[in-house]
Amino acid sequence: MDPIVTHFIVQLETDGIRDTSRPAQSCYHRWLKNSGFGPFPASLRDEYDPRLSYTQSVYTFPRKLLPVVEKLLPYGLMPGAVLGNTPDPSTGETRMLYMYFMEGSHLVIAAGGWGVTGEQRPHGIDELRNYAKSLHNAGATPQFVFELFDLLEADEDECCP
Repeated sequence: MDPIVTHFIVQLETDGIRDTSRPAQSCYHRWLKNSGFGPFPASLRDEYDPRLSYTQSVYTFPRKLLPVVEKLLPYGLMPGAVLGNTPDPSTGETRMLYMYFMEGSHLVIAAGGWGVTGEQRPHGIDELRNYAKSLHNAGATPQFVFELFDLLEADEDECCP
């Protein structure tokens, strides 16, 4: 049996390192010191706030709707990504919309982006629909996404998050 490799070494030439791992951010000083670099000035720590804000909702489809959902989703009821509408800074679009179908008939919808305020994030199906239509590349949003919104809205009492 071949051994499983659980680590690797990467060598880089760089003028800077950014650790965005939140609670572990202070660890990079130790990591660099253990790698033979340093000492470091106290002013070395730079922080970056991406101003990322999003809303995530989980909708659950009742058993009676699963045959309809299965026909709408590209991979049927198989868990996985359904939609990945990623921001495109080259066009000025900093917003995103993602959808995932999960086991247990759950549909996860995440909407938001960089510099998006709480008032700009969609709350509810109607706002999600308008949000999806307003994205810079909204023409690329597949029709089944809007059909899913219609289905969720029609059975909102049973599917609500």
